[in-house]
Amino acid sequence: MRRTLAILSSGALVASLLTLGSAFGAGPAAQTPASAAPAPTVTSYAKLVNSAAVAAAQKKAGQIRTATWNWGSSFKASSTRTWWVSFTSGVRGAEMKSGQSWTKTNEYRNAVIMKLKKDGLQYTGGSDSSYEHIRSYANSRFACSVSYTTKAKHASPTARFSCVKKAALITAVKRLSPLVQAYADAGHAKKGRAFSGGTAKPSRDASFVGYQRASAATGSAIPSGGSRAYFAKDPSSGWQFLFGSQENPSDCEAFEDTSLGSIAWVGQPCYRIVGGAAVDSTVEAWIV
Repeated sequence: MRRTLAILSSGALVASLLTLGSAFGAGPAAQTPASAAPAPTVTSYAKLVNSAAVAAAQKKAGQIRTATWNWGSSFKASSTRTWWVSFTSGVRGAEMKSGQSWTKTNEYRNAVIMKLKKDGLQYTGGSDSSYEHIRSYANSRFACSVSYTTKAKHASPTARFSCVKKAALITAVKRLSPLVQAYADAGHAKKGRAFSGGTAKPSRDASFVGYQRASAATGSAIPSGGSRAYFAKDPSSGWQFLFGSQENPSDCEAFEDTSLGSIAWVGQPCYRIVGGAAVDSTVEAWIV
């Protein structure tokens, strides 16, 4: 029996070889996996939340007008922690523009909260005041706070949300925790308070080895004024709360009330009362 051997084109030959390969279990050539989508930034996530909230609210209440909100806010890292952390930078969010109805404002607020929950952000705590309400949510990537007013307690409708990176919040919590504990140990309530700052620095006088100073802004979780708390630490013990003040600069005597405070804050600009008048000065160290 005579067989005719067909001459295949190069393309047909490749297709035939692939078919044969599949028949014997070789399968098609391995595919290069597609690159994973980049993780959302806090900016892109805030835009996503706002877009979803506006779309959802508009279905129920008509046109919603919002604007970006990149100002400070307070966040609660977990439901077990009683105090908050305030951020003045790295915050991204949106707010309802003024002049819109209570109905639209409420629908937008509810839509924001629904979006956060849908994305896995868990409720970590809230605070209420005559100024506004605040509710905090967090997951492993972001922490977001929703601030708003209610018709029963406030004069005009407002609603906004703010988000920060969860990693930035955790870093701030670790930095502030020993100071907040010293604040509480001195008899001051930390529940519901918000803190920021808290970076430790060595004494300005290098001869005082191991002495450190730090200060933290503190106020209510809902911003309505506050003060600055001053702390000091020696080489062999933990942080000590010195005093709180709304003055800048502060009275020199407040730092010099203890040897620890004077050593840790030596050289700090302050004022002294001389002849009934405030005079610019600096903290002077004294040793027991």
